[in-house]
Amino acid sequence: MSNRSSSARRRQKRILHRIKLVTLLTLLALAVILIPILLFRACSGKAENGSSGASGSSGSASVSGSSGSSSSLPAESSENAESSESSEGSTVESGPESSTPQYGSIARSGSDLSRGDLILVNWENSYMEVPEGLVTIASAKTGDYLVKNNEIQLRDYVIPYLNEMMADFRAATGISNVVILSSYRSVDYQKNLYEQDLARTGRDYSDSVTKPGYSEHHTGLTFDLAYIAADGSWPFYDGHGDYGWINENSWKYGFIIRYPDDKQDVTQIIPEPWHFRYVGQAHAEMIHASGLCLEEYMEMLRQHPVSDPYTFSGESGSWSVYYVPLIGSSVEVPVPQDKPYTVSGSNEGGFIVTVNME
Repeated sequence: MSNRSSSARRRQKRILHRIKLVTLLTLLALAVILIPILLFRACSGKAENGSSGASGSSGSASVSGSSGSSSSLPAESSENAESSESSEGSTVESGPESSTPQYGSIARSGSDLSRGDLILVNWENSYMEVPEGLVTIASAKTGDYLVKNNEIQLRDYVIPYLNEMMADFRAATGISNVVILSSYRSVDYQKNLYEQDLARTGRDYSDSVTKPGYSEHHTGLTFDLAYIAADGSWPFYDGHGDYGWINENSWKYGFIIRYPDDKQDVTQIIPEPWHFRYVGQAHAEMIHASGLCLEEYMEMLRQHPVSDPYTFSGESGSWSVYYVPLIGSSVEVPVPQDKPYTVSGSNEGGFIVTVNME
């Protein structure tokens, strides 16, 4: 009986072992089947929750760059999300749009900082490049104004706005004796002007001629005006009288008076009513409405990340503007996938995205 009992116990152990083995194999098989299904459902749920932003066709004209992968509004730190107060009575507002756009991104690097219409060139931000697209103004101008000589150059896409402004000025006043006195200058040419001014004044610095490498004239985005009187003389251009039309209306064509009367302590340059800078029609109107000089305007934009854009509505349209700092050697700049936009380097550490909200 003992041999039979021992044999029975061994059979039971073998049966239990086989049952455990079959059970373990069954559980492993179920895990192989169920885990991928559960992971797929979890990922699908996250994707559905993350696609609630506004969608639409991609922007057309004035779009700079192509959008990458989409995402919802990028998170920003509270330190960078501080908004600036707009001036009383202005049409400027600050704060996010009521609907959240869908964002992609485009890559920008340090070499892109000096490219765009909003580059800041002053006593602490140099510009040493030879700008692209320089053409002689004489080769593309209308008969509504004059140019000092046939060598003076401006960026090609700026000249149509200059032509339109001067045509409207002539239509409004009947005056056609305005002269483009100066525009693009090389660093070497600026060096000669600077040294001549030092020799004239006997000082070791100049507040009327910018140091070579730090002049806006290097950008090809600026020009200086003069005019020829009936007796052939060249009186000082102060933007007053009949010529005041240009200074009062230049913002409508994308130009700002770069060195206003009351901003010398900020610009470090004496007032120059003859010196005009192209920044584009949208930003020229924003600067005009705010009463800020370019340094102050750029400082204000730096307070507006993508999570808290600077918004503006005016004659040029409705706009949303935000600043993206360059940290390191490159950055992915968030850009909307459903609206036209432009991206400009600031020449001082970041990029400005301007979105056409219309």
